[in-house]
Amino acid sequence: MRNGGGRVITYYGEGDGKTTAALGHAVRAAGQDRKVIIFHFLKGRKNVGEYIYFQRNCDNIEVHLCGRPEFFIPGSDPKPYIEDIENCMSQIEEIIKNNKCDMLILDEILYAIEYNMVSTRKLLEILSRRGDMHVILTGGKITDEVKNISDIITEMKEIHHHYKHDRETIEGLDY
Repeated sequence: MRNGGGRVITYYGEGDGKTTAALGHAVRAAGQDRKVIIFHFLKGRKNVGEYIYFQRNCDNIEVHLCGRPEFFIPGSDPKPYIEDIENCMSQIEEIIKNNKCDMLILDEILYAIEYNMVSTRKLLEILSRRGDMHVILTGGKITDEVKNISDIITEMKEIHHHYKHDRETIEGLDY
């Protein structure tokens, strides 16, 4: 077993750092010549730092955007996002079925579950076939079912964030 049995790692909560932690694992895996595939759910912007960096510099990290340029706002129409998400879920099924990577990162998928765009049951069905592949899940809320399959769970809790005060996002820090 090249990957030690395929772990599920979940980063969730309302604090900053979930995606950043997942991407740290991607860099670590890539450094060990592992193939990493990342799906950013509810995100479609190509001007974010990690997307730009991985596209330019990392042959063994592949990035897919499953959303629109603007992040999904709860209460807005989910229909445009659902088509993107369904397409990505089909790709994820194929990746797992054909064992196309060592690490699969499903960034913000827990938000897609929370907003009823992905069913927990469908996700667990797909992940049950992951074999030796590591999978990292991120998002806001964790379901009991996701807790039960996770080997590592870390909750990110916001104590203070500059955005709440100045409403500014900073290039290279926040995106």
